[in-house]
Amino acid sequence: MGIWVSAALYYTSNFLTITEVVNALEDEASSTVAAKKLLNSSEVKHDVTFIAAEFGFLPHVICQLQEKGQPSTKSVKIVDVAVQRMDSVPGKQGSLVREKCKNVFSKNCDLDQLRNI
Repeated sequence: MGIWVSAALYYTSNFLTITEVVNALEDEASSTVAAKKLLNSSEVKHDVTFIAAEFGFLPHVICQLQEKGQPSTKSVKIVDVAVQRMDSVPGKQGSLVREKCKNVFSKNCDLDQLRNI
């Protein structure tokens, strides 16, 4: 998950430059034409910016969870804070994320046991 979010962060930071480079290419290939169309779409700009704004914290969270030797309580707190942030994502995308989190965590009874320790 962290990789696609990292890619969205990169594209958000470099969107204008990437668009300029692609727009400078000749329209010889259908993929170039399609890329130009997508990069000039306000919906794509919005979606990439939305992902970066709402989920840009996830690569850092994943790195924190991969740290060796930390207590379980710290890992559980990191997960809980991440879930709280994802719970605040607005709109249809937020509803989908909340539902997915709910489904994933409902299947993980060990997490509740860790919280109770």
